[in-house]
Amino acid sequence: MKTLIIEDVQKDSELLQLLLTRNHPEIEITGTARGALSGYKLILEQRPHLVFMDIEIEERGTSFDIIDRLLNEGIPINFDVVFMTAHKQYDYTTRAFEYAAVDYITKPIDPHSLARAIERTRDRQQHKNAGRVLQELVNILKADGSKSSVLSLPLAHHDLRMVQIEDIRYIKADSVVSHFYMSNGEKIIAFRPLSVYRKLLEADHNFFSISQSLTVNLNYMERYNHKHKTLNLTDGEVLHASRMYGTKLYTHLRDTNRIKPPSLLERIRQKLLTSF
Repeated sequence: MKTLIIEDVQKDSELLQLLLTRNHPEIEITGTARGALSGYKLILEQRPHLVFMDIEIEERGTSFDIIDRLLNEGIPINFDVVFMTAHKQYDYTTRAFEYAAVDYITKPIDPHSLARAIERTRDRQQHKNAGRVLQELVNILKADGSKSSVLSLPLAHHDLRMVQIEDIRYIKADSVVSHFYMSNGEKIIAFRPLSVYRKLLEADHNFFSISQSLTVNLNYMERYNHKHKTLNLTDGEVLHASRMYGTKLYTHLRDTNRIKPPSLLERIRQKLLTSF
């Protein structure tokens, strides 16, 4: 697999080369670069299968500038990209990677994370979605802090599906895959765990987890019955919350004025009814 490394920190570049050479004999490192312009030229010369790119690089640029230039010039991106970042917090750049379903690893590079990233790129068929994925990433980053309205879902056979976040009713976990239930009745199986989407959508959108395996778009909530832990959607479907998550949901809805706590008279009435 013809591979390039675009990294301006010499020790980080050398460490990556060492890990690849020692642990991944299928990787053939055919070139390295330290900046945006030199990296861009190297990609055109080498036509690689895989490129490792640090985000912040020399020559007053970023690796995103390289991708943006390739896209703007209509140059086909038929290679995979693994971004490298020192960002360890769940910041805007990290969330952009998740929205676009882009591979990234954090520095200092962990051999196990590196191996997983390479495994995900190894069997992709003809890199047919690389351009679409990176275009979506650039679009998100150009939005200048605005929340993404689109989510990239990795499907079976290394395909990709872009969906509007507002069209997602709820997401259900099924082991390491996630079932997306859409507003048009369609169900989409994404090959990523719910934990990825839960963290992303709850941070930026009106989603809330009602159990360990269910995350709901509250824009589709009709009402919530805390006593029975049932959440009615606008289309009539009823979802069931767990005891712990149901309590968190009730608190969230109360604090955001989506529901009003029962009055003293109502609490007395409910207590009398349950005592018989």
